Order: sequence, then structure tokens, then C-alpha cells
Amino acid sequence: MEKEIIAPLSGINLSASTESLRTLNISEDQLRAHTVKLPSTINVRTTDDNVSAKVEDSVNTRSIIAKKFAPPVAKAAPAFNANYFGPIVHELIHDKVMGYMYQVYKGSSPIFTGIWNWAKNPNDGAKGWTADTRMHVASVSKLMTAIGLVKLLDKKGISLDTSINAYLPTYWNRGNGVAGITFRKLLNHTSGFSGENSRCDYAFMKEQVAKGPNVAAGTYANVNFSIMRVIITIIDGRMQANSTYNLPFTFPGLLDSLWDLVCTKYFQEYMNREVFSDVGLPTIGFTPGVGGPTAKAYSSPTDPEGRDGDWSTVSGGAGFYMSVTQILKTLDGFRNGDIIPAARAQYMLDNNLGHNGSVDTAAGKVYVRLGGWSINGGEEQAAVYCLPNNVNIALLINSPVKGFVDSNGKQRHVHGLILPAIEASIH
Repeated sequence: MEKEIIAPLSGINLSASTESLRTLNISEDQLRAHTVKLPSTINVRTTDDNVSAKVEDSVNTRSIIAKKFAPPVAKAAPAFNANYFGPIVHELIHDKVMGYMYQVYKGSSPIFTGIWNWAKNPNDGAKGWTADTRMHVASVSKLMTAIGLVKLLDKKGISLDTSINAYLPTYWNRGNGVAGITFRKLLNHTSGFSGENSRCDYAFMKEQVAKGPNVAAGTYANVNFSIMRVIITIIDGRMQANSTYNLPFTFPGLLDSLWDLVCTKYFQEYMNREVFSDVGLPTIGFTPGVGGPTAKAYSSPTDPEGRDGDWSTVSGGAGFYMSVTQILKTLDGFRNGDIIPAARAQYMLDNNLGHNGSVDTAAGKVYVRLGGWSINGGEEQAAVYCLPNNVNIALLINSPVKGFVDSNGKQRHVHGLILPAIEASIH
């Protein structure tokens, strides 16, 4: 998953920049290594389903639910019933995936837990799913990034409707229209930056800013959120927008590599200090090796070998390895004022800042954040739901759902099964 993109730096003299690198806690060796090897985007894609999708193509989910689960007596004030929901989820996906883990929380406490099969199959070490098993949560990372950015903007007194222009590296070229892109437009995917091939690496961010808005406003693009790691690093003072650190400009990409390395490291540090530590979580990172057991991604329930990786260079738009418990503790802290004021969190939910959108139900709005990541056929899917009455759901699966495809044979996100289960469980 790595490819050399430029020549080695063995012949480049970095002595003039050594002191500057020390102030950034970056060594010459780290910079050289990061410049030589950057993750390839080949065979990597992200997926996001329509949050209000109805499942009618290959599986009539509502029909299955109606036949197998008699509806309880309706109540005057409809509410979500976790004990009704759990068996439906098991029925719909348990024999069609490598494994899954989900929990329903009310506030800070679990009220239903569902577990199935392998996080790592016997060939990869025979690790069963638990609530503390971490997986790359893909675009669920965007909600975490959004929380971190909004907290920082509020702390610095910067409006969501402020242009991002002053908070980008000054050496980046600006295309027409960049001055009109605000933080809000990044957070709700209306910037006009491209979502081409799901890319969100540093070179692509820089390219998009140079082009300016070049697709229809409202186009979903990972780069809207990966660029936040650069913005956070500048706003919080880790790097100045005009920083060049005496690097030799005769070597292409060297300054890019320094900015990418520093911003990626600082973004992880900032998110742990300002978001995850607020709810008592250990270090959250972008690799399988940070923080306990992990799941691998598989192509089917019978796939013999799983995949994982280091997703630091796509962080912000994706990247975080988190467990169901870690996701739900963060959601509880987000909604209940431990990270940002609760009213501000509700504003973010109501204004589609950091999530996919909402679905109207008999009990009220359900806010949805989905994640999907494919690497060499292995699939990771995450689904997060914020329900009324301080109820939150997080689900992780580490393979596609077998046979769950649309009329064109395209693999569908598990959300298309979970949403009808949620709707059926509100009565």
C-alpha cells in the first residue's frame, strides 16, 4: 500500500532547517521517510449511502421484519425500543458478515449489546468482537473532526461563516472562489471541492485549493474534512500560515511533506487533547497499533485473510481507529455538554455539520453518520445514529453484507438494513 513518489533525499542538505524541525518535534529522518513514501490511493475507496435509502432492490427488509417480528402495541408517545431493535439486526445480518459489534446507549450507559463472530478470523489470530475492539471507522471520523473544529472556532471567536482563506498555507495557490469557501461549507459539503476517487491526501487538498470550487456545491468530498487537519494546525498556532522553515525549494515536495507530517501529527494530538480526553478516552490514533485490539477488513464471511493499514495521510476525512464504546462515549459527551455546549452540539446536528443528514421518524429526527472503507476488496462499514431522548447507536462490521446489493449489483452499505430496523423499533 505504499509507493515511491519522488527520489530519496539522501543528497539534500537540510542543515539550515534543522533547528526549525526541532521546534516542530520533527527529525530529519522522519521528514526524509515521509517524503519518500506516501500511501497509494489505488484500490482504496470510501462509500456513503443515502441516509434515507429505502431497501427494495435485493432485500425487502420491511417485509422480513413484518413477517418475523410482531409489532408491539403502539404508544401515545412513540419511542425507540432497543430490545425490539436488537433481534432484528441479528436476523438481518448475522450470517452475512465476517462479524459485527454494536451497542445502544442511553446517555452514558449501554442498554443493548449485539456481538457476532470474528474481528480477526482464525487465520489472522482468532479475535472475537468485543465492545472495546477498534476498527477503522472511515467517515465516522468526519463527525469527530467536525466536533474538534467547531470547538476550536468557538474558542477563538471565529464564525462558521468566516472564509477559510486566511487559515490555509500561504504558499498554496488560490483558485477563483476560494475566498468564498467558509468553514460551514466544508462542514456540510457545499464547498465545491471535488470528491474525485475519494481522495483526501495533502497533494489533493493543495490541488483543490489551486483549482478553486470546481464541482457542484453539495458534492460529497472527503477533502472537505481532511483539509481541516491543516486548518486546525494553523488556527491553534502549531504552524504559522506562512511557515517555510528554511527548506530548500529546489527539491519538489519537501515543504509539502513537512506540512503534511506536522499537520497529521498535530491533528491527532489536538483531537485527543480537546475531544477524546474530555470523555476519558485513551489515545485514539490512525493505525492498528495505537490502543488495544483491532478488527481487520474482509471481502466476505469466508475470506481467509484480512486487511488493515495506516490511514494518517487521509486523517480528518477518515482515519480514526475507534471501538463502539469509544464512539458512544464521544457521542454522549458531545450531546451532553462535556466537549462543547449541548446547545452547540444540537445546532451542529440540526444544520448537517459533520454528518450525513437526518431521517424523520414517529419519535422525532434521527441523525445519521455513516462510514465505509474498501481496501483491496476488504470492507469496513460503520453506522452511527443519534436518536431522540439521548439514545445513540454505533455499529461496526468488518466485511460487506453478503447479497446486499442494488439492482446494478453494487454493494450497499449496512445502513440500508439498519435504518428500517430503527424505524420498525419506534412505536
